[in-house]
Amino acid sequence: MASRLQAEIWTEEIICPVCLDFFTDPVSLGCGHNFCRSCVTRSWEKQEKNCCAVCQETFPEKHLTSSWALASLAEKARKLCLNPTQMADNLQCEKHREQLKLFCETDKKLICYICRDAKEHRGHSFLPIDEAAEIYKVMMRSRRIYFVSASGFHIKHFYSVRLFQDQTKSSLASLTQRKETALQSAAKQKEKISQVKEHVNSLQTHVTAEFAKMHQSLTDREQRVMGDLRQREEEILKRMEANLREIQCKLDSVEQQLSELTTHLGKDDLTFLQEEAAGNRRYEKIFTKHSRIEPKYQPQGAVSLYNLIVSYFRISDKGFVLSLCEDELPVGIYKGPVHYTAWRQMIHGISPGKCLPFSP
Repeated sequence: MASRLQAEIWTEEIICPVCLDFFTDPVSLGCGHNFCRSCVTRSWEKQEKNCCAVCQETFPEKHLTSSWALASLAEKARKLCLNPTQMADNLQCEKHREQLKLFCETDKKLICYICRDAKEHRGHSFLPIDEAAEIYKVMMRSRRIYFVSASGFHIKHFYSVRLFQDQTKSSLASLTQRKETALQSAAKQKEKISQVKEHVNSLQTHVTAEFAKMHQSLTDREQRVMGDLRQREEEILKRMEANLREIQCKLDSVEQQLSELTTHLGKDDLTFLQEEAAGNRRYEKIFTKHSRIEPKYQPQGAVSLYNLIVSYFRISDKGFVLSLCEDELPVGIYKGPVHYTAWRQMIHGISPGKCLPFSP
């Protein structure tokens, strides 16, 4: 048992942490870690900085020191047919003395077939050793943080505990910084959102006020136009109604004269003469008062009275003039482009305001 453990510890020192195989042309870095020359060369070609795959120490120059002692030990291990995968074939289960053929993924350890059927491994997941080795080699090459330990044949951390803690602290600090940055960005974004909402509310108030001014301007303009229209209506109707009253007076006078004339024409001669004798004085007084014939030219007697009556009832067109008041509304002012005149006056009433930035 002791010799086997010593062999495991001895072979652990000649395994490359990159390819997980015995060293081929091993070289040493300034930090003291060893790698295959081809492994470290390929690793540095893919990186911007030359750093150790184990401790991450950076080297300004590609200075590689050959390690002849490790090369000799690796060569002896090959001659003894010792390799990381075949060594497991020579190991036995300490409990059942059976060869270790399986890898328990749940417990991360090598087991035999009897262990697989035991109670402590019931429900676990198992893989053949060679298949598990290939899978974990790929994982270790990509992450470079694990390697297979020959002493216990289970997955160990490749880095030391202190290095792992340092990396954890570094990751924690990085995540904390990211969180702080995200919180600051979220706070700034919320502030911007609040500013936009306040700006929109201010602009809505401004737009509402400006449109209210335009509505009021249009309302005032409408009231002025309607007031002017009503005033023109009153003036025109006043003149027309005065002219209508004058026409009505003349119509009443004509109807009265027409009634009197019709009454006299309807009487016979005897009645007419009797009434003439009885009302001679009344007619003389009337005709003297209303006649347009001067007294010295007026005839005497019944004939003269008849002539006076005829003269009185003779209708003359002189002084009987009827006219229509045909005043019209200026339709063009009210029926024309009302919106254009209102817009023009509204434009004249607009005062330049504060310049506002127009940004998309």
